[in-house]
Amino acid sequence: MTSPSKLLLVDGSSYLYRAYHAMPDLRAVAGDPSSQATGAIRGMINMLQSLQKDYPFEHVACVFDAKGPTFRDEWYPAYKANRSPMPDDLRSQIEPIHELVKLLGWTVLTVPGVEADDVLGTLAKWAASQGHSVVISSGDKDLSQLVDESIMIFDTMGQKKRDVAGVKAEFIKPWWATRWTMCLGSPKWALKLQLNGLKNIAVWRAFWPTKMRLRESWGRICEAV
Repeated sequence: MTSPSKLLLVDGSSYLYRAYHAMPDLRAVAGDPSSQATGAIRGMINMLQSLQKDYPFEHVACVFDAKGPTFRDEWYPAYKANRSPMPDDLRSQIEPIHELVKLLGWTVLTVPGVEADDVLGTLAKWAASQGHSVVISSGDKDLSQLVDESIMIFDTMGQKKRDVAGVKAEFIKPWWATRWTMCLGSPKWALKLQLNGLKNIAVWRAFWPTKMRLRESWGRICEAV
């Protein structure tokens, strides 16, 4: 990419799960539950083709989590301990999905020792620093910290665009998205609350007609953390 262009990055690991849960139990041999599962494969291809209709970019890459632990597991052994193991039917479809995504013309990336999010963030920031426009397709709110004038997040689940204006409406500032998780904790990641005084804010979130007022106060907390 020597001249300014557009880069489309997909959170492949997120897409895998969405495709798996969205599609019926399709099999290589219809009606035979012992044959190869194909629902996630079909769903993944459909999602990527639909995305490219909305964003027909010249450079496209799909990033997946690599096998094995990451550096976060070394830092915090309980990291994602609450997450259920990947269903066998989905696991068996990963390699075929990688191959089919390549055949569609996408670059497929897996980097040992880090998560797909780390790769997405690194690529997006590098591309933006070179003057390129970047769209990341993912439902992960943590990626909102990357958003600036060159980087936008697109969540296909609700057709939601997290550009600068969208992130400001949701978090005030992009980097506050990660501080939010740090303070509230995340059951999915087995992260505990870091600030005892914020234990009740998870309840407040369910009743947020006054959320803009709370966000302004939250911003001052973030600055102090």
